[in-house]
Amino acid sequence: LPDAVRSFVARLARDVSECKWLDLEIVYEEVYPKLTASYFSKSLWPEAEAFGPDLTEDPLICILYKQLYYRHLFANGTPSFGDYIDSYTVYVDFFNFIFSKPSDFELPSQWLWDIVDEFIWQFQAFTQFRATLTPASHPDEIAELCERPDIWNVHNVLNAFYSVANISAINEQLIAKKNGASADEIAEIAGPIGSRPLFQVLGYFCLIGLLRTHAITGDYHLALRSLEHLGGSFNDPLFRPVNGCHITTFYYLGFTYMMLSRYADAIKTFSSVLMYIARLRGVFARQAAAAASAGTASNATALLKLGDKMYSLLAVCNALCPTKLEDALVVNLREKVMPDVLQVINSASSTTLSRGGADEVLAAFEKLFAYAAPKYVEPVAPDWEQMDADAA
Repeated sequence: LPDAVRSFVARLARDVSECKWLDLEIVYEEVYPKLTASYFSKSLWPEAEAFGPDLTEDPLICILYKQLYYRHLFANGTPSFGDYIDSYTVYVDFFNFIFSKPSDFELPSQWLWDIVDEFIWQFQAFTQFRATLTPASHPDEIAELCERPDIWNVHNVLNAFYSVANISAINEQLIAKKNGASADEIAEIAGPIGSRPLFQVLGYFCLIGLLRTHAITGDYHLALRSLEHLGGSFNDPLFRPVNGCHITTFYYLGFTYMMLSRYADAIKTFSSVLMYIARLRGVFARQAAAAASAGTASNATALLKLGDKMYSLLAVCNALCPTKLEDALVVNLREKVMPDVLQVINSASSTTLSRGGADEVLAAFEKLFAYAAPKYVEPVAPDWEQMDADAA
């Protein structure tokens, strides 16, 4: 192993054990991406066992390293069936650790958000992988999943988020803050666990996780209810610096409004965050360019793409509920959405559409929706017994 990689793991362990949170932020946001670009752009990080007992005998350090390992594997490799199971186990271990030992352990806000974000992403990836399994092609994998129905079970994913929200008392804190409670009153409501930065931030992020998970499983009413106490907390200085959380929240919130036919609310939501992205577009573009030249991944690129998707959803909502938009949004809308498609969907309000015209409008809506909507998941496993019987 390269000395720089061993040094990284040693520094990670030291900063966590000595509660050097500012140093840990540098390790995570600067050192780790640079090492990945230098040594592992075309290969995987070493497995935890390669570092010996210094890593594997410390449960927390081992969990954190494995979380980084599997995130890199899922982003750059082709995960095996065993990888899906092992990565799920790492997330279970992480949540169990913070529930059983709510000590002085903290993590940078960006890392906490990335854990929640990746947890949902891998859940989506697994459900898509599971849908490809058939009794004829993958009998062993199906047999193991039948014995282990807990693996990436949607109820377990939701339960992790609900459990963090409950133990952190994040909803109660948000209600108290909205009602004008003092800092001392909020601290009393939060209790010794909910007052800690880790649980405040992670509790908030898990509410966003609930919004996303309910949205991709098609339960829009529960998705919206997940955020009922957030109010103006979208601009809380504790959370807003994590741009991925801020922008992702508005994307899924706007999408949820759209699916509930609350088009005016969806337009307001998309417009707000798209103006925010427009103000930071130059910053995001520079971050993406710097990451590309360094050979590292950048969240900025993904956020800009998410912004482009929101322009498509905004076009759909505005066609169904015509609304005066900011001039800057109108200009960007014409740039981001294909002109021919935009012209077709804007004719949707016409009462004189022919049958052929209606079909064209519907096809245009479907094209935008397929591009811009999040990937849905089938929360339950296929009926493999019936599939096997049909094949017999």
